[in-house]
Amino acid sequence: MKTKIGPITKLFSAICLLASASSPMSAGVHYVDVSSAGPAPPYCSWATEETTIQDAVDVADPGDQIFVADGIYQKGGRVAAETAPPTANRIAVIKPLTIQSVHGPSLTIIQGYQIPDQTNGDEVVRCAYLTNGASLIGFTLTGGTSKRITYSGLQRTSQPPTQAGCSKLRAWGLMLTDSS
Repeated sequence: MKTKIGPITKLFSAICLLASASSPMSAGVHYVDVSSAGPAPPYCSWATEETTIQDAVDVADPGDQIFVADGIYQKGGRVAAETAPPTANRIAVIKPLTIQSVHGPSLTIIQGYQIPDQTNGDEVVRCAYLTNGASLIGFTLTGGTSKRITYSGLQRTSQPPTQAGCSKLRAWGLMLTDSS
């Protein structure tokens, strides 16, 4: 038996097709869990999540969102060549991404590294470097500093990078450059 498609159904189908073709692609979503047993790029499900935030940042496209499970993130990172002097960061985000913890700052921690009994030096790791509209939401940042500049557990440059819900900053403070 042949089904007859009426003019209203055809018109509705054409409108839906046109709307889907003209709408921008939705942003991608990536997942991170420090205790992941089997990470697989591009980390687009909890079954294939990455163990370091930086690896998820590296595969994400501008505008993507990264969800981070509870845990202490104290491995991985990148040198931000844009900083003077270049300093290692647990996460260096130089594109507009939203990085958000799942359950907030009391359960999701980014751990930098300080040389014992010193505030800065060549082997240190800053917690986070954000620029170009990157957002960091719901993390505790602790133990971070930089090579030569005190007060840089988080460095954010340009505008409008944001950090929200990161009220438990336990590092050597903030360094904001050209930010609002």
